[in-house]
Amino acid sequence: MSYIHEIFPDHNRGKQSVAMCYTALAYVKRFAVSKFKNVTVDVILKYGDRLHAATRRIEYNKLKRNKELGLTDQEIEERLNKIDWGIYDVATAFCIGVDQMQAEVSPDIIKGELYANESQEILDVKRGLTSYLDENRSGILTAKDLTVAVWRGANVYFMFDPNSRVPNGVQCVNGEACITRYLNLNVLVDVFLKNLSKRGKNSFKIHKVKIRIVPCPREPKSEEIERTEVRPKYNGYNMVMPGKSILRGTMSQDDPVFGRERNAQCAAVAIVALTMTLIHKASIWTKPIIDEILVIGDELYIATLDTLGFQFNPWEQGMTVYLVNKDYKMGTLKANCELRTMDQRGIIDIKHPKVLNLRQGIENFFQENTYGVIETEVLTVVIWEKEDQPT
Repeated sequence: MSYIHEIFPDHNRGKQSVAMCYTALAYVKRFAVSKFKNVTVDVILKYGDRLHAATRRIEYNKLKRNKELGLTDQEIEERLNKIDWGIYDVATAFCIGVDQMQAEVSPDIIKGELYANESQEILDVKRGLTSYLDENRSGILTAKDLTVAVWRGANVYFMFDPNSRVPNGVQCVNGEACITRYLNLNVLVDVFLKNLSKRGKNSFKIHKVKIRIVPCPREPKSEEIERTEVRPKYNGYNMVMPGKSILRGTMSQDDPVFGRERNAQCAAVAIVALTMTLIHKASIWTKPIIDEILVIGDELYIATLDTLGFQFNPWEQGMTVYLVNKDYKMGTLKANCELRTMDQRGIIDIKHPKVLNLRQGIENFFQENTYGVIETEVLTVVIWEKEDQPT
């Protein structure tokens, strides 16, 4: 679908560009682009339409309360229908699920002429966008009747366009909104220029947009939680809510087949899970892989017990990742694990200015690391982060 799809109200269609660009950048901030699917773009459009509708409703109420104007409902609607709904008009705070997205907008960071000569001091759109993305991560590019969101990843550039487009991003009658990816920024600019109307001024503007995420001040309505998902073809993940999916195996560490105390082998299982991310991409894991991690983890636990001998009493002591054998096998592959000293330490749920809680510890950890293990007295789990890189 695109922003003129019949699913959207008549008075919204074709006017939600800025709102949809905000929601696109919010999704990029909240989720990994590498995990986006066709349905993700549709969800972005729906949230964008809701943001536009909420903005329109706010403006309607302002005009309704203005007794000096004394406008009738019909006159208010007529006035709203004439608004272009630009960067200055759309609300910048909105909720997606349990999070509130706050768009910090700095208008007109870059201005120029679309086709300015390089000899001129005025920037053309290629030089303007290059200069902007050298110093900023994301923004909104506007020219004539076209508004798109742009952002950069790791050696790659993205453009979200809510209009009707073919797969390569060029305009067509019966296309769909899309997120296009480019290794060369000049190609992105060329596509943008091809989609512009011949009419209108040749000026362009780039607005800086930075998304902050805070807890939503209200409980999300059931209809605001998008639960429908087309399951990826080659994995077994199920979406729980936008941005959160789960893959379950057919057994757990407590399964009678292992015959262990609760979570006894979780440190060994965590090491095996980290290793498995290097053998198979986590995005294509299936139930059998989860089960295999548990089985190999239990084997590593047994091998570690043999290595430790009488130095370790499994009935009185908990096995940590520092005790687990550092050399082990994953099927026919030999593996080795190296551990750093504890990177973050704190208390899971505490509010103290000098003591980290779990959320703060994880945030600090991922500033410099991508793979790690969380250890508590009763449980050890593994965490990792995947970069926004083209696949």
